Amino acid sequence: MSDSGSRLGEQYGCVDRYQPLGWESIYATKFVNHLVEKPGGWAKIQVVAMVNTARTKRKETSAKPLKRGSSLKSAERRSEIVQAAYRSLAEKGFEGLRMRDIAERAGIDHSTLHYYFAGKEALIDAIVDYIVLDLAVGRSPVAESEEVSPRLRLSAHFDALIKQLQETPEMFVVLAELNTRAMREPLLRAIFSKNDRKWKGFLTEVLVSGVQKNEFKGSFLPEVAAEAIISLIRGLTVTYAGRPELMRRPLYQVLTWLEGAN
Repeated sequence: MSDSGSRLGEQYGCVDRYQPLGWESIYATKFVNHLVEKPGGWAKIQVVAMVNTARTKRKETSAKPLKRGSSLKSAERRSEIVQAAYRSLAEKGFEGLRMRDIAERAGIDHSTLHYYFAGKEALIDAIVDYIVLDLAVGRSPVAESEEVSPRLRLSAHFDALIKQLQETPEMFVVLAELNTRAMREPLLRAIFSKNDRKWKGFLTEVLVSGVQKNEFKGSFLPEVAAEAIISLIRGLTVTYAGRPELMRRPLYQVLTWLEGAN
């Protein structure tokens, strides 16, 4: 058994079989959690998946690199699916999110959708990434720049959030919907935790810089303050849904506290 085969065997309890032409196939079973669509909604099940890892010792002469055009088309199709799911989630909520509906909205069949996204959790992960990265939630050139003062960066972050609430309110509807669902779904919680770590990291970095430059003189722990700001913003997006301009006053009060003003 090869080293890689041994590792897989130790992990999953595999059986190795050697073929005459030098192929080595390793078969294994493992339990995998999936969200499946049922008439009454979505349910989490545990299924046994067969893992087949095949490798050859011959020269890799038949492997062809993926054409750039094909790769580009695949990325575009994936983006179209994510945007279709995003719109569906904004309109119908989590309970109304159906893989077949998303496929129809994206102009593809159900099997093609599963080619790009094996399950609902993978699609939701992509939706959150789309909001954070492609729609750049809470981001702006000033907020991202390390050349400006920490206070200005934080205020620019707040302003960007308020502006996005005004221009794309459905984005925050989707986030609120997923956040609520994440309270009951460990898989969704894990997705949000991943992105929260990035958000918390950005805020912590700005707060630490503000303390070092003596702009923030209040008594606080940067990491704890970052978590408090995230929680405050989430609460404000719900409290002031449809009235995002009202978020400015409590957010700027946070700046006042950080500066140590009475």
